[in-house]
Amino acid sequence: MRRPWILLLACVLAAPAGAKPRSKARAKAKAVKLRKIALTTLGDLAAERYAAVIKRLSPELEKNLTEADLQRAWEAAAGLYGRYRRHGKVTQNVVKVRGAAYTVFDIDCQGENSRFRTRISLDKDEKIAGLFFLPPLTKIRKRR
Repeated sequence: MRRPWILLLACVLAAPAGAKPRSKARAKAKAVKLRKIALTTLGDLAAERYAAVIKRLSPELEKNLTEADLQRAWEAAAGLYGRYRRHGKVTQNVVKVRGAAYTVFDIDCQGENSRFRTRISLDKDEKIAGLFFLPPLTKIRKRR
């Protein structure tokens, strides 16, 4: 004969164990999706697909950043760091500003003349709320 308390104990122990992995799995899937958005954005910049990047901007940023502005900013970065070659390490952090949470990606990049970092911030709606080309990580080599 089965003991009812064993069955009850099994149910109690199984419930939390089932809930946590699902929420962890959901959080991991969300993180992977956001990372893909950030890396796709960098790829679109490198391929000069500025309209694709503009479509991912938050409404606030879209009001202040035109496709021509974005192109000028990327070309200025390329003029300094050299043509984009590849990305390296990607770090992801959540930052809260004025009560809003942003997922911030710092992406180490290799240009022809220097290593540099691109910072892409995504809002709760998975839209780009910030896009920055940070100072070089290595000394800039002069072009020959």
